[in-house]
Amino acid sequence: MTLITRITRLFRADMHAVQDRIEEPDVLLRQSIREMEEDLESDGKRLQAMQREARQLAARQEDLERATAALEDELTLCFSAGQDSLAKALIKRKLENARTAEAL
Repeated sequence: MTLITRITRLFRADMHAVQDRIEEPDVLLRQSIREMEEDLESDGKRLQAMQREARQLAARQEDLERATAALEDELTLCFSAGQDSLAKALIKRKLENARTAEAL
């Protein structure tokens, strides 16, 4: 058994040595670096896209807040003028704005 184990170890060692010569470690290292750089670039692009989307969502939320404030003013005018039918439509729009703001 010892002889078979030693021959197996020598065979494995020779196979690993052949594989190391075939693979050329410096070429593999350069390729790994290129792949890592590509991953970094891809992550950077995704980060920029997410930041752009966050800015757009923030702007949209500000627009909704301004619209809601304007609706509040219009509601005050409707109630003071006794226009309940107009107030219902404004309340509906205000609720829609609130739901959209929550979703953002």
